[in-house]
Amino acid sequence: MLSRQILYCGEQLPNGAAGDLFGFSVSLSGNNALVGSHFDDDKGTDSGSAYLFDVTTGNLLHKLTAPDGAAGDQFGFPVSLSDNTALIGGFGDDDQGLNSGSAYLFDVTTGDFLQPRFRTSKCSIKKYIVLKSPKIIPGQEYFSFH
Repeated sequence: MLSRQILYCGEQLPNGAAGDLFGFSVSLSGNNALVGSHFDDDKGTDSGSAYLFDVTTGNLLHKLTAPDGAAGDQFGFPVSLSDNTALIGGFGDDDQGLNSGSAYLFDVTTGDFLQPRFRTSKCSIKKYIVLKSPKIIPGQEYFSFH
């Protein structure tokens, strides 16, 4: 069960704003909660972000953004956690064509971007991402917590 603190974490968000859609996509793993905010504007209008919280304290651990984030990328939808890895989609990323999409891996402990992003020029990343150690399955039509 999530603590009451995490339910009110919106009051603790730095630079949170109306219309960010904080909480539209969420994932839990162990004592961590990953919460997407895909209309956040840190790197341009609707560039998106994701917040990592400790569910036992409600403390914000990291605010994550796409290293190559740009307006319209909508990074933070969807999100998935597994052990010490966060996988975060940016379905509006246009680097390989209109809404071609990207997915990014982050280290949960450090908040560091782990490796080059996953992307495709043939189809867009769908609404959901499932992260199963050690496999990453972008574009599945279901969501899974592990």
